[in-house]
Amino acid sequence: MTASESLLPATDEPVFAAGLLAWPDAPAIRERWRADGYVAAILDKQRPPELPPVLQEEAGSVLNHADPEGYLLRRRAIRALAGTVTGRAPSAFRIIPSAAGAPGLAGTGLWISFSGRPPYSAVLIARAPAGIDLEDLIPADDIPWNILCENERSHLQALPPPARGEAFTRLWSAKEAYAKALGQGFRLPPESLLVDRNGDARFVPAAGQSPLPDGRTRTAKGQTATGKALIIAMALLSS
Repeated sequence: MTASESLLPATDEPVFAAGLLAWPDAPAIRERWRADGYVAAILDKQRPPELPPVLQEEAGSVLNHADPEGYLLRRRAIRALAGTVTGRAPSAFRIIPSAAGAPGLAGTGLWISFSGRPPYSAVLIARAPAGIDLEDLIPADDIPWNILCENERSHLQALPPPARGEAFTRLWSAKEAYAKALGQGFRLPPESLLVDRNGDARFVPAAGQSPLPDGRTRTAKGQTATGKALIIAMALLSS
């Protein structure tokens, strides 16, 4: 598949079985972990669940962050999930960045990912490489056409105008989740990350670049109590 052959994801399978904006209780977390090897959740910082306290080093690293409450909430949530699936105290975990800037749980071998669109946050913990992304629904008039490859643009432009914004947001969110699963984020050019109609994702290397694993993505649309639309995507790398 070349960049000109990319297709738009058309799946509407839910990413979160428990529903949006629902923090799972400990039994639900453990069951999802046993069954799927990952747990994902969405949080509203205006109505946060009961979470472990902020660590001193987390509080010290929040300086000048654009959304300090969300930043700390996501870290507290990740440590809460890690504690539940491992049986260790949440305070035992430290979130550190990789050389590429991807977050990780020091000394665990577990994969974590998070995303924020204030006041909402998405968090994910997994046994294998995975990524999560949360996006506000982008209006059709605001689509940045220049970041899409030719075939992506033509597919979007063939849609009725009311459907274009959601289709673009799903595509972009799936690409970002896949990029996070690769541990790269958008250090990789967005046009090199292709997501097809079935949610299958792949990286198309330029000359001299090494290949990277394929992935599987899923997107879902959620609506908050205030009527705000959100697009959520999750990606798992192929085994």
